Amino acid sequence: MDFILSTVEVSSPKSRRPRKGEDSFQRGNAKKYFIFKDQNKIRVCQQFFMRTLSINNGPINTAFERTNSLGSFEAEDNRGNHTPKNKTKDVDVGIVKNHIER
Repeated sequence: MDFILSTVEVSSPKSRRPRKGEDSFQRGNAKKYFIFKDQNKIRVCQQFFMRTLSINNGPINTAFERTNSLGSFEAEDNRGNHTPKNKTKDVDVGIVKNHIER
């Protein structure tokens, strides 16, 4: 995620113009995508950036939603932190062990 944060810049649009009949603006911030080549930052289109990294909008949006005030990615990895739905309860395991020991 830190790589995405270092290669994508978020800025506000240069100009905003509300359309007829709309109270608010549709778009929020604009994103600029960059690829490093020989220590140079080259601006590329969104489609090229995502296809080069084989990702979609999800990781990019997640990276920016979970940044801290310093601009680095700060989120817990929640993989493996849930108990399986088919896990046998400790009480039931104890009953079976007692039955076997008799």
